[in-house]
Amino acid sequence: MSEPRLSGAARAAVYAQDTTEVFLTLLTIDHAELATPVRVVNNTENVTSRGETFHGAPFRLDLPDEDGESLPRVPLEIDNYELEDELGEAVTIGEILESFIEPATATIEVVMASNPDVVEFGPVVMELRDTEYDDLNARGTLVMDGDLLTEPYPAGSFAPTTHPGLFKR
Repeated sequence: MSEPRLSGAARAAVYAQDTTEVFLTLLTIDHAELATPVRVVNNTENVTSRGETFHGAPFRLDLPDEDGESLPRVPLEIDNYELEDELGEAVTIGEILESFIEPATATIEVVMASNPDVVEFGPVVMELRDTEYDDLNARGTLVMDGDLLTEPYPAGSFAPTTHPGLFKR
């Protein structure tokens, strides 16, 4: 992932000794079986970002250690609030997540409350696996794409056909 490029306002808020700025984490859960992605913000109020409404629903992400040996696994816990399904019936987020056979995609982004249309960090796209829920919380594990460790490094190579100027004839 490339180095995050914060806006001037975000950089000022991060480096300030005191700030009134609030950074919000947006979570979008998408799946082929969903007519509309589930969008939540780690906040008590709804937030509109880039024309999409993110529902205020507290959630917790535990950032993983970077050991260089394994793919990151991020535990996710979100309040099990009710949504309306495509038929207009009440269903909890846990019931939605548990209904998927294939893993859903989870996208994490960070915005500032004062300017939610500017993504300050992200998107970080992961798979949502191992979901379960109870009356209060829905839980799952966010995992990077499993093929990441088997990708060749570097991704490209210098060959006479692609970089003829590097090879003497």
